[in-house]
Amino acid sequence: MNSATLRNITDVSADGNTDSYWCSSSACHEGIGGTSLAAPRWAGFMALVNQQGAMHNLPSVGFLNPIMYPIGLGTSYNTVFHYITSGNNANQGPTSYNF
Repeated sequence: MNSATLRNITDVSADGNTDSYWCSSSACHEGIGGTSLAAPRWAGFMALVNQQGAMHNLPSVGFLNPIMYPIGLGTSYNTVFHYITSGNNANQGPTSYNF
């Protein structure tokens, strides 16, 4: 069932904070975040997904939007997507964010 009040498109959540470290040319740095970190991290994750698939003679995942977007429009919408409605970054265990 599609939502009339909430987002109807898929979204991938990633670390947007600037407290992550990155290393390049034998030096490590602090202060990267947002899309500068999230995009290459997601690309690396997808490379690992494709590598795992190749080990099992499966095709690469490829462009995910045609696969993911119909999930948001399907009947499993409420069981697949979970909106975070409260919580914080206090890192208080599994109850830091609630949906």
